[in-house]
Amino acid sequence: MRRLLLFLIFLIGAGIGVVYWLLADPNRFKAEISALISRETGLTVELRGDLAWRLWPPVRLVANDVVADWTMTAEAPLVAIDSVELDADLWPLITGERKLDVNGVALIGL
Repeated sequence: MRRLLLFLIFLIGAGIGVVYWLLADPNRFKAEISALISRETGLTVELRGDLAWRLWPPVRLVANDVVADWTMTAEAPLVAIDSVELDADLWPLITGERKLDVNGVALIGL
């Protein structure tokens, strides 16, 4: 019984460690986010600044220094934004629904 309890404690600790590792640094997902936006909209997006997120409802993703254009070879980009904030409901993200309920979008320094 004691071994089972120790194993369960170890398993829970390892699970918490993996979740923390996945969520600790959102900057690892810059390339994936840029590729997704490019694939879905055709815009080339460059996330030059840091990404940050808050996981308690509402879920918030903050991207700093965002540049977008149809091609990145232009001297002046189509859109340059100091900060983009996106608030979303947590429940669809947890349940894996194919929709995202967005509560608000803030563009600062457009």
